Amino acid sequence: ISIMAEGRETAAIQGLIVNLSKVLRYVSSTEERTATLGMETEYAESYLAAMRARFGDSLEYVVDVPEALRDIRVPRLVFQPFIENCFKYATSTRPPWRVELRGRAAEGRWEVEILDNGPGFPDETLAMVRQRIAAREREGRGLPPLSISGMGVVNSYERLKLTFGGGTIFEVGNRAEGGARVSIGARADA
Repeated sequence: ISIMAEGRETAAIQGLIVNLSKVLRYVSSTEERTATLGMETEYAESYLAAMRARFGDSLEYVVDVPEALRDIRVPRLVFQPFIENCFKYATSTRPPWRVELRGRAAEGRWEVEILDNGPGFPDETLAMVRQRIAAREREGRGLPPLSISGMGVVNSYERLKLTFGGGTIFEVGNRAEGGARVSIGARADA
C-alpha cells in the first residue's frame, strides 16, 4: 500500500483497502463455525483481489461458483488453506500465475475445485497427505493434532468430514496439464 501511495495510485489503494477490510472482518469473526458457500466464495474473491493488487498482472484468477450452490453450509474458511497453498507454491514458477475456484453440481453431488498452474504437489507431499488422512480415518473423528506441515489440508478434510460424514468429497492431486488440484464437496443428500 505504501508503494502504491508513493505512486499516487489512489483508486487501486481504495480497492485494496476495501478488499483487505472484507478479508480481515471475515477472518476475525468468531460468530459462526459454518458459512454458506456464497460467503466463502465472496471471501475468496476479496482475498484474490487483494493478492491481485499485490502481484498485478502476474496474477490471473477466476471464481465461478454457480448461484445454485451458494446456500450450501460448509465449515468457515474451508477454501483458505488451499488458496494460500496456491500462492505459497505456484508463485515459485514464472508468472503469470493462475488460480481458479470452480463449482459445479451434478449427479446428486456438489463440488468446488481450487486449481493453480504452479508446479503441483510433490509426490512425497501427496503421499504424506494421504497417509495422514488414512490415519485420521483409522483414529476416528475430532480435530487432528497440531503440526506444522500439512495441518491446513488435514484440518480442512476433518472439518468437512465432521460436517458431511460419509458423503464428503475430498481429493488432492495434480492436474494432467500441470498445477495443483483440490476438490471438496459432498453428495447433495449428505
